[in-house]
Amino acid sequence: MRDYLKQQLIRLKHWEYWNSGIIYLPVFPYLLFLMIKRRDPFFFIAANPGIENGGFTLESKWKIQDQMQHKWFPETRLILKSTAPDQIREQIRDIQFPCYLKPDIGGKGRGVVQIQSMDELIEYHAHCPIDFLVQEKIPYPLEIGVFFIKNPLDSSGTISGIVLKEYICLTGDGTSTIAELLRSNPRYFLQFNRLKKAYPEKLTQVPGKGEQEILSEIGNHALGSAFRDCSNQITPALTDLINELASELPDFYFGRFDIRFNSWEELNRGEQFAIVELNGAGSEPTHIYDSSHSLFFAWSEIIRHWKAMSLISKSVNRQKRHKISFIEGIKLFKNHAKVMKQLDRFSNSIQLKKHEIF
Repeated sequence: MRDYLKQQLIRLKHWEYWNSGIIYLPVFPYLLFLMIKRRDPFFFIAANPGIENGGFTLESKWKIQDQMQHKWFPETRLILKSTAPDQIREQIRDIQFPCYLKPDIGGKGRGVVQIQSMDELIEYHAHCPIDFLVQEKIPYPLEIGVFFIKNPLDSSGTISGIVLKEYICLTGDGTSTIAELLRSNPRYFLQFNRLKKAYPEKLTQVPGKGEQEILSEIGNHALGSAFRDCSNQITPALTDLINELASELPDFYFGRFDIRFNSWEELNRGEQFAIVELNGAGSEPTHIYDSSHSLFFAWSEIIRHWKAMSLISKSVNRQKRHKISFIEGIKLFKNHAKVMKQLDRFSNSIQLKKHEIF
């Protein structure tokens, strides 16, 4: 109970940990205004005609990736729910362990795991309610989210923000256990119960002074990663690279590239990087979650990006109608709620050992 109260107090004092519904509630009237202005409650669907549902919900990660050159991505395989275990072994023969698994549809880290063996993959397959991806582990140490916006009438787009994702990484002092180090860091303490289940054998270990211990390499804010606003790293060279990547996906105008890379210098030269995934209209400008930013800054950035998405949708619909009916929209969101509930239940119930599971 004491730990629970301490965790709730940390969340209360830091808005970045609040439920997204609470964060977005004060700016929701502006979204309603845009819906009325566009005379379309689902205007965001038109933001990316080349992506299923505009990339707002229920889009297939595999279908997005498959439209681009595979050289930009780590080795990835789509595993259908109906695939037999023997076929899975054949499909992933070129992928080395450890590797990552993630549902083909979803977000916010639902069902994303790092596994160490084929047995864990088969167990994951047995429980996952939908098709999923097996993705090779990317060797680069840094990860960013790069938000891209392009007016359909313009020849190129812009980067509206960059977030650097810092994984859960402990630095030993030579005397404290990993459990004690986790408890001493408010951000990591919020993940203590989850990490205790994932790494029970590690909690009593004592890292040497200055020794670093990375407990998670999945860049998800809700799962303990610190987000740092690195929009000061926007350069003409990086903008050109992102435009080159975006041009490979037909009618893509609004979304976020999640990229792992070796160094900023190499990334600006278009070297030593890989795309983790590309998200569409449902993307957040995640640089808002930098702890140095105020809630007012976050609201202003959300409004700025919603306004840009609205103008993109308006431009798309001037050129070609890309709308769904009210009934279709309601069905879409009912299906969204159903699938997300299944994935939440899957994430909370699956029991795999010796791996990161979220």
